[in-house]
Amino acid sequence: PSTDSEAKQSDNKPVFKAEQHPIFAYRCFILHCLVELLGSYNRTKIEFINFSRKAEYQASTPSKPRSGLLNYFLTSLIPLASLTHPEDTPSKKQAATANWAINTIVSLCSKTNERVIGLKISASDEESDLAYVRKFVLEHALKAYKDAMASSEPLDQKYARLLSLSNLFYRMLTGKQQSGINHSLLEMVTVSQKQLGRFMYEKNFITALTSSIAELDLNFPGAKRAVKYILRPL
Repeated sequence: PSTDSEAKQSDNKPVFKAEQHPIFAYRCFILHCLVELLGSYNRTKIEFINFSRKAEYQASTPSKPRSGLLNYFLTSLIPLASLTHPEDTPSKKQAATANWAINTIVSLCSKTNERVIGLKISASDEESDLAYVRKFVLEHALKAYKDAMASSEPLDQKYARLLSLSNLFYRMLTGKQQSGINHSLLEMVTVSQKQLGRFMYEKNFITALTSSIAELDLNFPGAKRAVKYILRPL
């Protein structure tokens, strides 16, 4: 009897069909494209942080970095709506979108292979464009975290936001997963990620993360899971 009931439950489980969710599928496709482009060319990183819908394409002055697009990722795409794990389709779509959004920001802050000449790699080579982008992203990411901590939204939503942003910080530190990478390139990536970690340290990420833990209500359902994610970047 139990087997029959389990079979009925599996039969009632909705089957996800991409053609029924065209906007979601298109959004993930665009995010996937951004991941590839931002992880390959430093120029695309600059264009990303300079992007504005109101930009004047014939302007003679150089573009200045704008936080609108980045903040859209930090406040709308990446944060989950709840600490729970609902199995409904909208929640799964949101989780998938958040994952791709995090991948996008990770690629935005990752080192490309553009300046690799043969296998001769300088460990002291700090690319100015990448460093500039990283500092810009970290400043706004830290502000988004502090704003989430100071918000008056329901605790479930507030803690889910802190969890999501902490997960972003951790994945920024660990960097992109690159298969088939040789030892020299791995060394280059490791040095680059240490630079990113130093930037986070200089901007007092440790203080922000540890102080936020002290303000969490550990008796709230799911709060300990949020603490677990907040501790990961530390």
